[in-house]
Amino acid sequence: EIFDLGIPVLGICYGCQLMAYTLGGTVCDASEKSEYGKTEVKLNTDTVLFKDLEEDQICWMSHTDYISQVPEGFSVTATSPACPTAAMECVER
Repeated sequence: EIFDLGIPVLGICYGCQLMAYTLGGTVCDASEKSEYGKTEVKLNTDTVLFKDLEEDQICWMSHTDYISQVPEGFSVTATSPACPTAAMECVER
């Protein structure tokens, strides 16, 4: 029900995966390579959350699961070498 309140919701790490799963996306439980520690991430800087940031960032990662398909209406806003969806957004929601 929180997703129907019309307020921004930020999901970090497993929160993002839970959001994706709950809203109809797909979360895979085992990547070929785990990410742990400093990880290079590419941001889409044309997005609300990442505007005014550099495209190449270093982020702390600690996961093997990953979002393989974002929910309908969402777009991928960041990726890493082992994670096709390091961040996602749905501006309408």
